[in-house]
Amino acid sequence: MGNSERPVSYMLSNYLQDYRDLLEGMFAAKKRLCPPGTVFCMDGAENSTIYFLLSGTVKIYTLNAAGYERIIGYHRRNTIFAMGGLIGGISRISSESVTSVDVIPLTEEDLKRIGALRPDFFRDLARYYAVILRLMCFDAENQSNDSVYVRLINFLELCMQSEEGGQGQVPGLSQEELSSLLNCSRVQLTRVCTQLKEEGVISTQRRRITIEDPRRLIRLVAEEYKK
Repeated sequence: MGNSERPVSYMLSNYLQDYRDLLEGMFAAKKRLCPPGTVFCMDGAENSTIYFLLSGTVKIYTLNAAGYERIIGYHRRNTIFAMGGLIGGISRISSESVTSVDVIPLTEEDLKRIGALRPDFFRDLARYYAVILRLMCFDAENQSNDSVYVRLINFLELCMQSEEGGQGQVPGLSQEELSSLLNCSRVQLTRVCTQLKEEGVISTQRRRITIEDPRRLIRLVAEEYKK
């Protein structure tokens, strides 16, 4: 599926998989295995490096004035993160590994070398950047105007369309992580999850939400957009 055909997703993966073998061959000496909790860039700190993610999961987040973590999304295999490193200077987001990850750090000069061998790389990198921008726009609109109920059912519908959610399973997130992603309190999230469970739309287990009635979920989302 081409980038333009993919739905908006908070879980980015495989957008640049066509370049994986090339990057592993060109930059084998730069490959790094990093443990969970590795911070690659920090909000307010200098950053001039981007990273190609070979395996594992990285979360992207910001911190408000009170130090509250607001998760923006997750990167998985065959994506690039810490994109602000392309222009250098002070980073406005933080990137941190959730699991052990394999990454290849890349500089602007590295990108030029890739483009010299594969000119289509720059086209696909621009499209990938557009995917991220689309997510940021969707997230800003969703968080600003919608209730927690609408944010959650929108998120569930997006997950249902993703690679990981195709079987009705929402990628494993803790209650704290999901509430951060939806920009709400855990109490608000629990209340809405309880409502959706009572309606037969979802069931929940530890770090897992299962969409039990996809058709009803789609109908709920459609009804909200009509309001």
